[in-house]
Amino acid sequence: VPGDGEQAFQPIHMHDLARVVAMALEEDSLVRRTVDPVGPDVVPLRRILEDYRRWLGLAPARVVAMPRWLVGLSAWLGDRFGGPVNSTAMAQLAFGNTGDAAAFERAVKFTPRRWRDALAMEPAHAQDRWHARLYFVRPVLRLTLCALWIGSAAAGALGLREWSAALAHALGIAPVAATATLGMLCAADLAIGILVAARWRPRRLAAIQVGMV
Repeated sequence: VPGDGEQAFQPIHMHDLARVVAMALEEDSLVRRTVDPVGPDVVPLRRILEDYRRWLGLAPARVVAMPRWLVGLSAWLGDRFGGPVNSTAMAQLAFGNTGDAAAFERAVKFTPRRWRDALAMEPAHAQDRWHARLYFVRPVLRLTLCALWIGSAAAGALGLREWSAALAHALGIAPVAATATLGMLCAADLAIGILVAARWRPRRLAAIQVGMV
Protein backbone atom coordinates (compact mmCIF):
# COMPACT_ATOMS: atom_id res chain seq x y z
CA VAL A 1 0.00 0.00 0.00
CA PRO A 2 1.16 3.60 -0.52
CA GLY A 3 2.69 4.78 2.74
CA ASP A 4 0.83 3.43 5.75
CA GLY A 5 -2.32 2.58 3.74
CA GLU A 6 -4.50 4.82 5.90
CA GLN A 7 -5.84 6.90 2.99
CA ALA A 8 -9.55 7.34 3.70
CA PHE A 9 -12.48 6.35 1.49
CA GLN A 10 -16.25 6.40 1.93
CA PRO A 11 -17.51 3.65 -0.37
CA ILE A 12 -21.08 3.85 -1.62
CA HIS A 13 -22.83 0.85 -3.14
CA MET A 14 -23.59 1.20 -6.84
CA HIS A 15 -27.31 0.55 -6.26
CA ASP A 16 -27.46 3.43 -3.77
CA LEU A 17 -25.61 5.67 -6.19
CA ALA A 18 -27.99 4.68 -9.01
CA ARG A 19 -30.92 5.49 -6.73
CA VAL A 20 -29.56 9.01 -6.22
CA VAL A 21 -29.02 9.49 -9.97
CA ALA A 22 -32.61 8.41 -10.62
CA MET A 23 -33.80 10.79 -7.90
CA ALA A 24 -31.90 13.67 -9.51
CA LEU A 25 -33.56 12.91 -12.86
CA GLU A 26 -37.09 12.22 -11.67
CA GLU A 27 -37.61 14.55 -8.69
CA ASP A 28 -37.06 18.20 -7.86
CA SER A 29 -35.44 17.68 -4.44
CA LEU A 30 -31.88 17.81 -5.82
CA VAL A 31 -32.36 20.62 -8.34
CA ARG A 32 -29.54 23.20 -8.04
CA ARG A 33 -27.99 21.27 -5.17
CA THR A 34 -24.53 19.78 -4.93
CA VAL A 35 -24.16 16.56 -2.95
CA ASP A 36 -21.23 14.27 -2.26
CA PRO A 37 -22.54 10.71 -2.68
CA VAL A 38 -20.71 8.80 0.05
CA GLY A 39 -21.43 5.87 2.30
CA PRO A 40 -21.71 6.11 6.09
CA ASP A 41 -18.36 4.40 6.81
CA VAL A 42 -14.93 6.00 6.49
CA VAL A 43 -12.72 3.07 5.50
CA PRO A 44 -8.92 3.24 5.09
CA LEU A 45 -7.41 1.78 1.92
CA ARG A 46 -5.63 -0.89 3.94
CA ARG A 47 -8.91 -2.21 5.37
CA ILE A 48 -10.65 -2.09 1.98
CA LEU A 49 -8.02 -4.44 0.56
CA GLU A 50 -8.15 -6.72 3.60
CA ASP A 51 -11.97 -6.86 3.45
CA TYR A 52 -11.94 -7.59 -0.28
CA ARG A 53 -9.57 -10.52 0.25
CA ARG A 54 -11.86 -11.86 2.97
CA TRP A 55 -14.88 -11.35 0.69
CA LEU A 56 -13.16 -13.31 -2.08
CA GLY A 57 -12.44 -16.16 0.33
CA LEU A 58 -8.67 -15.64 0.16
CA ALA A 59 -6.30 -16.01 3.09
CA PRO A 60 -5.07 -12.82 4.80
CA ALA A 61 -1.98 -11.38 3.16
CA ARG A 62 0.89 -9.44 4.63
CA VAL A 63 0.50 -5.70 4.03
CA VAL A 64 3.69 -4.02 2.82
CA ALA A 65 4.08 -0.25 3.11
CA MET A 66 5.64 1.31 -0.01
CA PRO A 67 7.94 4.33 0.46
CA ARG A 68 7.03 7.52 -1.38
CA TRP A 69 9.82 7.28 -3.97
CA LEU A 70 8.74 3.75 -4.94
CA VAL A 71 5.11 4.87 -5.22
CA GLY A 72 6.23 7.69 -7.51
CA LEU A 73 8.22 5.28 -9.68
CA SER A 74 5.23 2.91 -9.89
CA ALA A 75 2.96 5.81 -10.91
CA TRP A 76 5.45 6.89 -13.58
CA LEU A 77 5.50 3.35 -15.01
CA GLY A 78 1.70 3.12 -14.78
CA ASP A 79 1.28 6.32 -16.80
CA ARG A 80 3.35 4.84 -19.61
CA PHE A 81 2.45 1.14 -19.56
CA GLY A 82 -0.95 1.03 -17.88
CA GLY A 83 -2.14 -0.43 -14.61
CA PRO A 84 -4.03 0.60 -11.49
CA VAL A 85 -1.14 2.68 -10.08
CA ASN A 86 -0.71 5.96 -11.97
CA SER A 87 -0.24 9.64 -11.21
CA THR A 88 -3.98 10.36 -11.38
CA ALA A 89 -4.75 7.65 -8.81
CA MET A 90 -1.97 8.91 -6.53
CA ALA A 91 -3.23 12.51 -6.80
CA GLN A 92 -6.72 11.34 -5.88
CA LEU A 93 -5.37 9.46 -2.86
CA ALA A 94 -3.51 12.56 -1.71
CA PHE A 95 -6.57 14.79 -2.21
CA GLY A 96 -8.93 12.56 -0.26
CA ASN A 97 -12.06 10.56 -1.02
CA THR A 98 -14.46 11.44 1.79
CA GLY A 99 -17.47 13.67 2.21
CA ASP A 100 -20.21 14.68 4.64
CA ALA A 101 -22.31 11.53 5.02
CA ALA A 102 -24.87 13.20 7.28
CA ALA A 103 -25.49 16.03 4.78
CA PHE A 104 -25.81 13.49 1.99
CA GLU A 105 -28.37 11.44 3.91
CA ARG A 106 -30.41 14.58 4.67
CA ALA A 107 -30.40 15.51 1.00
CA VAL A 108 -31.44 12.11 -0.35
CA LYS A 109 -33.59 11.05 2.64
CA PHE A 110 -32.21 7.54 2.96
CA THR A 111 -29.16 5.91 4.52
CA PRO A 112 -26.82 4.12 2.10
CA ARG A 113 -25.79 0.63 3.10
CA ARG A 114 -22.66 0.25 5.17
CA TRP A 115 -19.39 -1.00 3.68
CA ARG A 116 -19.20 -4.46 5.25
CA ASP A 117 -22.97 -4.93 5.09
CA ALA A 118 -22.82 -4.44 1.32
CA LEU A 119 -20.12 -7.10 1.00
CA ALA A 120 -22.05 -9.53 3.21
CA MET A 121 -25.26 -9.05 1.19
CA GLU A 122 -23.56 -10.07 -2.07
CA PRO A 123 -21.12 -12.96 -1.48
CA ALA A 124 -18.33 -13.46 -4.00
CA HIS A 125 -18.75 -16.11 -6.71
CA ALA A 126 -16.21 -18.24 -8.56
CA GLN A 127 -15.99 -15.73 -11.41
CA ASP A 128 -15.06 -12.97 -8.93
CA ARG A 129 -12.15 -15.03 -7.65
CA TRP A 130 -11.01 -15.89 -11.19
CA HIS A 131 -11.15 -12.24 -12.20
CA ALA A 132 -9.06 -11.30 -9.17
CA ARG A 133 -6.45 -13.98 -9.87
CA LEU A 134 -6.18 -13.16 -13.58
CA TYR A 135 -6.08 -9.38 -13.13
CA PHE A 136 -2.32 -9.13 -13.69
CA VAL A 137 -2.25 -11.59 -16.60
CA ARG A 138 -3.38 -9.00 -19.17
CA PRO A 139 -0.45 -6.60 -18.69
CA VAL A 140 1.96 -9.57 -18.67
CA LEU A 141 0.50 -10.75 -22.01
CA ARG A 142 0.80 -7.22 -23.41
CA LEU A 143 4.45 -6.96 -22.39
CA THR A 144 5.11 -10.44 -23.80
CA LEU A 145 3.64 -9.43 -27.17
CA CYS A 146 5.63 -6.21 -27.09
CA ALA A 147 8.86 -8.12 -26.41
CA LEU A 148 8.01 -10.63 -29.16
CA TRP A 149 7.63 -7.95 -31.87
CA ILE A 150 10.63 -5.90 -30.77
CA GLY A 151 12.70 -9.10 -30.52
CA SER A 152 11.58 -10.05 -34.02
CA ALA A 153 12.70 -6.64 -35.31
CA ALA A 154 16.06 -6.96 -33.57
CA ALA A 155 16.64 -10.52 -34.84
CA GLY A 156 15.77 -9.46 -38.38
CA ALA A 157 18.07 -6.47 -38.25
CA LEU A 158 20.98 -8.55 -36.93
CA GLY A 159 20.56 -11.10 -39.73
CA LEU A 160 19.68 -8.60 -42.44
CA ARG A 161 22.67 -9.29 -44.68
CA GLU A 162 22.30 -13.08 -44.57
CA TRP A 163 18.52 -13.08 -45.04
CA SER A 164 18.66 -10.46 -47.78
CA ALA A 165 20.96 -12.65 -49.85
CA ALA A 166 18.72 -15.67 -49.31
CA LEU A 167 15.58 -13.69 -50.24
CA ALA A 168 17.21 -12.19 -53.34
CA HIS A 169 18.27 -15.66 -54.50
CA ALA A 170 14.89 -17.26 -53.79
CA LEU A 171 12.82 -14.57 -55.54
CA GLY A 172 15.31 -13.62 -58.22
CA ILE A 173 15.34 -9.94 -57.23
CA ALA A 174 18.16 -7.48 -56.73
CA PRO A 175 19.96 -7.68 -53.34
CA VAL A 176 19.18 -3.98 -52.74
CA ALA A 177 15.46 -4.63 -53.16
CA ALA A 178 15.62 -7.64 -50.83
CA THR A 179 17.46 -5.60 -48.20
CA ALA A 180 14.94 -2.75 -48.45
CA THR A 181 12.02 -5.18 -48.15
CA LEU A 182 13.41 -6.89 -45.07
CA GLY A 183 14.38 -3.54 -43.56
CA MET A 184 10.79 -2.31 -43.91
CA LEU A 185 9.49 -5.51 -42.33
CA CYS A 186 11.86 -5.06 -39.37
CA ALA A 187 10.65 -1.47 -39.01
CA ALA A 188 7.04 -2.71 -39.11
CA ASP A 189 7.78 -5.25 -36.35
CA LEU A 190 9.33 -2.52 -34.22
CA ALA A 191 6.36 -0.20 -34.81
CA ILE A 192 3.91 -2.94 -33.82
CA GLY A 193 5.86 -3.59 -30.62
CA ILE A 194 5.73 0.10 -29.71
CA LEU A 195 2.00 0.33 -30.50
CA VAL A 196 1.29 -2.75 -28.36
CA ALA A 197 3.12 -1.09 -25.45
CA ALA A 198 1.14 2.11 -26.03
CA ARG A 199 -2.18 0.16 -26.15
CA TRP A 200 -3.12 1.75 -29.49
CA ARG A 201 -6.55 0.58 -30.76
CA PRO A 202 -6.31 -3.05 -29.56
CA ARG A 203 -8.84 -4.53 -32.02
CA ARG A 204 -7.31 -2.92 -35.08
CA LEU A 205 -3.80 -3.71 -33.87
CA ALA A 206 -4.77 -7.36 -33.31
CA ALA A 207 -5.84 -7.60 -36.96
CA ILE A 208 -2.58 -6.01 -38.08
CA GLN A 209 -0.59 -8.50 -36.01
CA VAL A 210 -2.47 -11.44 -37.52
CA GLY A 211 -1.82 -10.02 -40.99
CA MET A 212 1.87 -9.61 -40.29
CA VAL A 213 2.17 -13.18 -38.98
